[in-house]
Amino acid sequence: MEKRAADPPCLALSDFVQVYKEELAQGKFWGVDHDLRQALGCGVSREEGRFFEARFDHIFFSPSASLLAVVAPAANSGAMPNVQEASDHQIQTALFSLA
Repeated sequence: MEKRAADPPCLALSDFVQVYKEELAQGKFWGVDHDLRQALGCGVSREEGRFFEARFDHIFFSPSASLLAVVAPAANSGAMPNVQEASDHQIQTALFSLA
């Protein structure tokens, strides 16, 4: 008889709740909103628009490279991720000369 691997430990309800408490304490309301929308078909009701919007993506380069051009990110019509954008990051594009 083949030996079966032990089932992985289950997440206790208190641990599950703690995950969301930590997200909320860190201001990550969009994560909770996303999960509610996926599980229940509706998120957190709010009057003041989006939970979060910021731009943190950067392109770092060496001083020996010359920056020739930067392409502005495409306009987005809402909070990301969403139906059109699977990621919460936008593509960053730049052209450099290494000569």
